[in-house]
Amino acid sequence: SILPGMRRLVNTILRSLPGLKDAVIMSCFLLGVFGILGLHFFGGIMHRRCRLTPQPLHFTPFATQPGCRGWCFDDQSDVQISIAGGHRAMLSSSVVFDTFCRPVPACMAAYETGADYYAWPLDPLQERFC
Repeated sequence: SILPGMRRLVNTILRSLPGLKDAVIMSCFLLGVFGILGLHFFGGIMHRRCRLTPQPLHFTPFATQPGCRGWCFDDQSDVQISIAGGHRAMLSSSVVFDTFCRPVPACMAAYETGADYYAWPLDPLQERFC
C-alpha cells in the first residue's frame, strides 16, 4: 500500500457507520419535520395572494378584434366580459386601463408598441393566504 495509514482510516470509518445509524435517522427525521413546517408556514407567500379578478387582464390595442383572448382592454372602448355563472358585463375599458396599465411603465411601453401585456391585480390588503 502506498499510504499505510489510509487502510486503517478507511476501516475505522466503515466500522463506525453502524453506530451512526441512530444519529442519521434522527437527523433525517428532524430535517423532514422542519422542512414540512417551513413549507407550511412560508410556502406561497409570494404566489398565493388574493387576486381581484379570476383571470389576468389583457391589455392590447386590439381589444375589440375578434381574435383577442381573455379579458381584453384598451384605452378607449367598452368591452364585454364573461363573469361567474355565465353572465356577461359591460366595462369601460378606459377605466380599467387607467387603473391597472397606465401607472405601470412596462405596460405602457408594451401597449405603445402594439404588444400584449398581461396583469393580474392583487388585493393589497391581503398579504398572505386567501
